[in-house]
Amino acid sequence: MSNAEFGTEMIQICIKENQAARAEVGRYPEELKPIVERCTRRKEMGWGIVKKCIDDDIAAGPALEAYAKDQPELLEHCQDEFRGREATRIKHCVDQALDARKTNDAK
Repeated sequence: MSNAEFGTEMIQICIKENQAARAEVGRYPEELKPIVERCTRRKEMGWGIVKKCIDDDIAAGPALEAYAKDQPELLEHCQDEFRGREATRIKHCVDQALDARKTNDAK
């Protein structure tokens, strides 16, 4: 409905962007299939959201690997708390816990 005030040109732009994002999602390699399948559940929100979900999870991977070495107990806690959730949510959990520790240590 909000697109109505901008006319059909805006609707066509949205459609083209959605189609382009869907095509990009289809090009992810097979090893990312679990991430793609989980993020694809959000397709009703648009393929741009799906692509962002996938890209964010890919970007969170190196941080989670580092946390596995440096903060294994904290990572395990967040993985248990957010089992089945995206890597970005688990990374956010660890980041928040580390920030809280820093704040408490500073006091």
